[in-house]
Amino acid sequence: MNSNEIKDLITKAQSGDSDAFGELYKETAKSVYYTCLKLTGRSDVAQAIMQDSYIYALERIGELKNPESFKAWVCRIAINK
Repeated sequence: MNSNEIKDLITKAQSGDSDAFGELYKETAKSVYYTCLKLTGRSDVAQAIMQDSYIYALERIGELKNPESFKAWVCRIAINK
């Protein structure tokens, strides 16, 4: 997915489009999961942190300043959790 498509999905998600956020999830979930798994070493814990991270991201999507950095933003949320 290119940066223009990501920007478009972010804009839609910021307007409340849950399908757009779902697409962002599909695009980034694998990377976020493996980041969590690498840090925790446990699949169940990684999945729980990932779930919490995406919920947090959904609640605060309006605060995202650079749409191109969505994946890095969600990964940072997961690392902080």
